[in-house]
Amino acid sequence: MNFDNQAPFPVAEYRKYQHIVPGIDGLYDSMLAVFHHELVRNDPILVVGAGGGRELELLSRSERNFEVLGVDPSASMLELARGYIAQEAASRVKLFQGYVSDLDSSRKFAAATSVLVMHFLTDDGTKAEYLKSVRSKLRTGAPYIHVDVSIESDIEANNCGQVIAAHGQRIGAPEDIRNAPGQYAQDMRSVDKNCVVSPARNIELLKGSGFEIVSMFFRSLWFTGWWARAV
Repeated sequence: MNFDNQAPFPVAEYRKYQHIVPGIDGLYDSMLAVFHHELVRNDPILVVGAGGGRELELLSRSERNFEVLGVDPSASMLELARGYIAQEAASRVKLFQGYVSDLDSSRKFAAATSVLVMHFLTDDGTKAEYLKSVRSKLRTGAPYIHVDVSIESDIEANNCGQVIAAHGQRIGAPEDIRNAPGQYAQDMRSVDKNCVVSPARNIELLKGSGFEIVSMFFRSLWFTGWWARAV
């Protein structure tokens, strides 16, 4: 998925798309709670798919003064993210345009996040390589927050899509925004793309890439979040 040349939605409206997911703020609150429990002041955190800036905004405002590296291949998404970084944290939050595999292999992070990234990747070995790349940048025992669009069946896909669209209408989202997720999920679940996979497949991929599951900490319709740990 190329957000600079062929984004699935207008980059400037990224947060509007997030808000049509019921309970999405709880995802980020839970992520921060895990990190405050697991990490200490100034610990380095890797944010994969940092474009949009939601994780960077939250982590840059934490009283733990985390050092954060945000990685994203999209220049336009990183530019959007830049505007949400707390001014007082500018020296502690760095942005890198590229992929996890491009990072210095010698640097190890105390934690990492991948929020709504992996469903853009095909399950033909690409997802597994992505997770292994993230794992290679983590210290043993480091917490990893992994959130994915994860769908079990056509019934779930269709009904949850309708709920998301109805919720978007209720909160006043424009029609193109509230209908786009359903169209997108249907496309990405197609046989030729095979990008959106079940929760069970997500867990299998995580375990096969060097992680253990601590807890499923978030679930809202299509969106599932796991707290994992590098082993």
